[in-house]
Amino acid sequence: MNGDRARIWLDARRERLVATLPTILFFIALLWIVTLFFGSDYLLVVSPYTTLFETRLTKYNPPGQYARFALVSAFVLVAARVAVTSAALCVAVNLCVPLILVFMRSSQLNPRRYFPYTMLFCWLELRPAVLVDAFWTQAAVLAACCALLSASLLVAGAARHRADDARDELHACVRRLADALDRAAAHGGNPDGAELLELRSEFSRLAYTAREDSSAPARVRDLLDMFATLAQRTAYLSGSSDWTREHREDHVSALASLADLTRRMDVALRLETADACTQLLPEARALLVATHLSG
Repeated sequence: MNGDRARIWLDARRERLVATLPTILFFIALLWIVTLFFGSDYLLVVSPYTTLFETRLTKYNPPGQYARFALVSAFVLVAARVAVTSAALCVAVNLCVPLILVFMRSSQLNPRRYFPYTMLFCWLELRPAVLVDAFWTQAAVLAACCALLSASLLVAGAARHRADDARDELHACVRRLADALDRAAAHGGNPDGAELLELRSEFSRLAYTAREDSSAPARVRDLLDMFATLAQRTAYLSGSSDWTREHREDHVSALASLADLTRRMDVALRLETADACTQLLPEARALLVATHLSG
């Protein structure tokens, strides 16, 4: 028993080490790069960029995200330089910049996205002499940090195929939905309520993640929202007693047709062409028109 507990403890610690290893390696690499090329006076910026790396590591980073690193860093650097000019400007800038960063970077779903840049702004102000006497050197340090951050995230994304994760999860959920509809038809119209509720949660999580990330294209977010709504309506309607007690044969036939249509929709989405999806619309409309709901 003690041996099993020790193995479980070691497995848990190993998983935590593997999960944090990329962040540890990034911190060490950035620490040495800044120290060797610019000096120890500029090490305060290492922590904010390590925090940025950690928060973006598990997310999909589109090309615009890398430009955002540089632009927001430049804004923070200029704001910090202005803040150390005089006491009045220091008070004004320190009141305005956090609010601007919150407005620019935070959202209802991710309210703390501004934190790494706010930390960078505060850290830069702690070295006013560096900002005044070596402003362009400090700018070069931030540029090097952004370059290493972008390169590291690109490598991590390529290694983990992060851009494909959400798409693969979406297609897996669509196939599970089709299988659940098929099983419901095979069992005389009685659905697996637990499976449908779990699918509803999975679709909702995907849609929530896309909204929280804010870097996913609007079309992808809208598509995930529509699938989340579809899963919710499917779980509700399939479990309705009115559907299971009346018109059982029509119900079974409709479920089988929906399962087939869902599978072909999955194939059409994988093709990523408008024509493939458009070809399914007449059949979907016909199925909707043929469905009669009792008032």
